[in-house]
Amino acid sequence: MTPDFRALNADIQLPSWAANQENGFPTLQKRFFKQLIAENELDSVIAVGLSAADAATNLGLGLEIDVVLSRGECDFSPRRKNLADRFHRVVDGADRLWFDDTYEMDKAVAQGSTKPHLLTPIAVLKSRVLKGADSPSVVAFFPDDWTPDAVEHRVQKLRNHLLELSDISVDVTALRMNVGYTRGDLSLGRGFPGALQYRVPKECTHAIFYGDAPASATMLAAFHVAHPHRVFVEETLGNADVANRLGIPEEQRGRGAALDQRLAIKIAEYSYGLEDACDVSETPAPTSLLQAIEKAKENNLPWWYEQTQCEPSFEQINVFFSAAPIENRTNGARPMRIRSMAEAATQKWSAVRLTSNERILERRGRAINAMLLSGAQLGMAYLENSTSPMLEQQSRLVSSLFRSWKAQGLKIAWFVRDLHWLSKEAPIDEEIRGALIGRGISELQLIKDVADVVYAPSRESAQIFDELLDSSSFQSAFEWRFLPPAVAAANALNTAALPKEGGVELVYSGGYGGIYTMPKLFEELRGDSGNWSLTMIIRPEDEEKVRQDTSDLPPGRVSIRTGNFGDFIPLKEHTVGLVLLESDYARNSFPFKVMSYIEKGITPLCYSGTAVSSFVTASDVGVAVEDKSGELAQLIKNWSANQDSVPLQWDQIHQSMSWEARLDSVAHDLKSR
Repeated sequence: MTPDFRALNADIQLPSWAANQENGFPTLQKRFFKQLIAENELDSVIAVGLSAADAATNLGLGLEIDVVLSRGECDFSPRRKNLADRFHRVVDGADRLWFDDTYEMDKAVAQGSTKPHLLTPIAVLKSRVLKGADSPSVVAFFPDDWTPDAVEHRVQKLRNHLLELSDISVDVTALRMNVGYTRGDLSLGRGFPGALQYRVPKECTHAIFYGDAPASATMLAAFHVAHPHRVFVEETLGNADVANRLGIPEEQRGRGAALDQRLAIKIAEYSYGLEDACDVSETPAPTSLLQAIEKAKENNLPWWYEQTQCEPSFEQINVFFSAAPIENRTNGARPMRIRSMAEAATQKWSAVRLTSNERILERRGRAINAMLLSGAQLGMAYLENSTSPMLEQQSRLVSSLFRSWKAQGLKIAWFVRDLHWLSKEAPIDEEIRGALIGRGISELQLIKDVADVVYAPSRESAQIFDELLDSSSFQSAFEWRFLPPAVAAANALNTAALPKEGGVELVYSGGYGGIYTMPKLFEELRGDSGNWSLTMIIRPEDEEKVRQDTSDLPPGRVSIRTGNFGDFIPLKEHTVGLVLLESDYARNSFPFKVMSYIEKGITPLCYSGTAVSSFVTASDVGVAVEDKSGELAQLIKNWSANQDSVPLQWDQIHQSMSWEARLDSVAHDLKSR
């Protein structure tokens, strides 16, 4: 809630029977509200939330309705018929929908919204909530859906990291996001600044926000505007979008250990009196929701309008497309790549985001065509296919749109993720194999016809793709370029600021067992007495197998953990990430853990002749060792004696391997065509 809403309702007494949305009296309610409108000369309705919007539209008051939706309100499956029906009733009756971030707009389009989408003005609160104190203290905000155990685990991890990285013991207070302003505060007429100041402990000097919650945007703004150097936020899709609007810099955003380190650096600066002057931020400019609504009315927005995504004033249109959805996930190579490239394209290209969802294709496809008629020019497009071909209707829509835009000048880069469905050995039901391959061949033909540049993940992937294509009915070949995975800035540690100690730490992260084992490494380590330790961060179900395989290694050298690798901090002079997998499948794969190691300044160690080795050696970010007896042991001894160097300029490596840098290379390739 913002003060706008409170002021609007301050002098209006609403009987309980009139406010009852589920068991009310429709005729009496409609009569009551019509009289209220006439007496107060009201000309529009602001409905906050889908439930209130449903009630407002059902009354049929004949006024324009602006619906303000909180984060997460469009997170329902179309199979939830009651929720889908309510959403469509609201859309039918609303004039405009307002959202905290553009990724919530994506969800609304996917659910079938056909009304203009705008960004809810972020409340600008210039009252200071955090105070000055001799010792730093942190308030950590969590969404309601985090369990108490999850909150406690995260708070304890934060305390430990702050002590480890800053050598300062910091008190951390955990609060739920919704305590900032409650229904009780609203009914009692309390102001937002006062309520927030009352609930946040007076000794707190810094604030950190985790996860996604309906109040995330409002709470972030409330703290950041008055304390621009003391607010930190976990990067979800929505939080990153809001942080960009607020102007929160990258050094105050992140995930896992990287976020904790960034807070630790600011805690140390605060403790030693080195903090920058804490002036009130001027971003964003103060605009009330009422002002924004009046401006939207005056502009007579087209139905397809989406603020920052699809606007009639756009002069150039760039496009991002993924056959798979853009998900708010931090695990898995495929969803992380899609998410990261979507975010990069949004920030650097102001790209219109498309997926294979038919509603998104139809609405935003028509929006792009309308903008072209208004004089906009087509620029660049980055597209990704998925692990399986698109469905027939989706493929037709994608083909129609991109063939049309290609003819109008759009430059297209297409990333091919996977062609395993062409293999005769692929575990595909024979009843659907023919249809699946037929759709896939059509998709490949579209790529051949419209793409100016075609990418594979690596040279090895391209070779496999060519072999599969040669064995298929597809009669064309591609001129492959390579677009490997990248480093997410939100996960990247500032390795130069880490307190390092001597020795070698070998780290393994991921699933263990079956084709993912390392018997040769363990054999080499059994007789080695060098200054090394082994840390295995694995899934809980793999713990017994790991204990068996490492049971006869020198005592006191092995640490076995379950949990999130994102929380790991490398503190040894030489920390080495193990990619020493020995099966044929593992040798030809490119585990995403390689990039996770690089994000933390951990040197990947792999066998020569593998898919990983060509990447890490060409990029000078890792070490490839021959698969021969004694080679690993000798390498570890050399590291223990500081005889072999590892890359030290990790900040430069992180920049050159960022997702933004990958997108820059796509733009360069397209402009050179």
